[in-house]
This record gives sequence, structure tokens and C-alpha cells, in this order.
Amino acid sequence: MIENKNEFENINECFYTITKSLLEQEHIITHNKKVKEIINCSITINNVRKRIINIPERAFNMRYFIGELCFYLSGSNSLSFISHYSNFWKNCSDDGKTVNSCYGKRLLHDVNKYGITPIEYAFSELENDKHTRKAVMPIYSKHDNLTGSCDNPCTMYIQAFIRNNEFNFIVNMRSNDIWLGFTYDAAFFMFLQELMYIGLKQNTYPDLKLGKYTHNVGSMHLYENKFRIAERMELNGITPLEDYPLNNNILNEIATFVKLEKDIREGRTPCFISSFTNIVLNKYYAILKGEQYVV
Repeated sequence: MIENKNEFENINECFYTITKSLLEQEHIITHNKKVKEIINCSITINNVRKRIINIPERAFNMRYFIGELCFYLSGSNSLSFISHYSNFWKNCSDDGKTVNSCYGKRLLHDVNKYGITPIEYAFSELENDKHTRKAVMPIYSKHDNLTGSCDNPCTMYIQAFIRNNEFNFIVNMRSNDIWLGFTYDAAFFMFLQELMYIGLKQNTYPDLKLGKYTHNVGSMHLYENKFRIAERMELNGITPLEDYPLNNNILNEIATFVKLEKDIREGRTPCFISSFTNIVLNKYYAILKGEQYVV
């Protein structure tokens, strides 16, 4: 069982509570900016599908989230790809061409000397031993210890567990901006958790349940330019969003979804109009095309 004093039902409750806790801290000066910080912040979200924040003050950019999701799932390290959705990423490149700290590339495409990606290794360990403690997916490496580099991953590693017949995810980060980074990072990692869960349930453990998501951060922080809007933020009366469950077909449809995103981003008309079996991908595809999605 996962035990955590900062345990929340959904990302709305989590974001609101941790942000308000940050506001109570004394500020420090870092990089010539005022920042409020919690060292060694640990949170757990019980409902992994309630991963999309909808607190108005936060103004979560769903189209950006989907673009970033495709960036990660494609395994690309192209700066032009992700900067299409946000110029912020230009600050994360050392050469103006690549973003080598991309989580998706490191987790889903980079291979070790045995030709295995981190997610393939973790998946294999879980299939071979339901109680394994070895399902670790490293992101940060010794090659990232380069002084002065902007291209440095914030996430260190992910660890997955099956306990009490539930599939749980633990993400460990060195640093996280609660306002800009956390909401997108947590949403992506919970989506990835559900993808792995679908694969394990389909292939090995048909009775497996989707468990909890835990997010551990060395430095969780809030910058001064968000202090006032964070102070105005209220949670009362806001109903959290919940994504529909992913189905077994989604593992086969991801590649098509990523291809369609590339066509849209590069200004081409998709060669076919796709109708995905999973309502989540249909919703995400409509948003990428600039349509208002209605269930």
C-alpha cells in the first residue's frame, strides 16, 4: 500500500493545496527571481484518470498538452517539433536544434547495450515477477552532469509497482515548477501509467486494477510572477475532469495518432480521417484540428 500524507483524489485538489502551501513559505532569491519552495515534496493522486486540471486561473492549454504528448510518444528530440506548441522549449536547447532531455525519447526509444528501452525493461520485469522492485525507468544519466547545460531533464526516474493487485507509478523529479511544469508533467506520466497498465492487463494480469500516482520532487516551487493569481485561486464548485478509460486498442492506435499530429503540425491534410476506437484519442484529435469536441 502507498502511504503519503499529501494524498489527493484528483489533480485539482493536489494543485490547489500544494500551491497554497507554497504561498505560505518565505521566499528565496534564485536566478534573480523571488521563488517560494518546498524541499522534498511528495504527493499522491488516487484517481489517475482525473489528470487534466480545470481550475480557471491555471488556464491549462489542452492543445499544448496533446502536442507535448505526441512529442513524447514519437520519441522525437526535434526543437522545431515541440516549439511549434510553445517557444518555452527554445530555452531548453543547447544547440538550437534538439531537446535531448525529452522524456519520451529516453523512456520509449533510447536503448541500452542490450537493445532494450527503459519502459521495455520495466514492463518485462513486471511481467516476470508481479512483486518486483526492479521496474525502474531511468531518465537522468551521468551524461547530464554537464555544467552550464540548458538541456537537463527535471525527472530522474520512474518506478512501477504492482501491490494489492493495483498498478502504481512513482515519479521522482529533481525540480518542478508547480504552475507551469507540474500540471503537464503529471498528466503525461499518468497517461503513460495507464498505457502500461493496459499492456499488463491485456497480456499478463487480466484482473489488474489501475492504482495510484505518486510524484516526488526535490524542489517544488512557485515563481513570483504567479504569486498574485495563485492567491486569487479558488477550488469551490469546480468539478474535476476525468478522461475516459483507455482501451486495449489504444496501444495499436497511438502510432496513427502521432502520425496525424505530424500532418496537422506540418500543414498537410491527413490522408484519411481517423475514427479511433478510444474516445480519448477522438477528443484529442479533434482538439488538435482546432475543433470543439463535444461528447
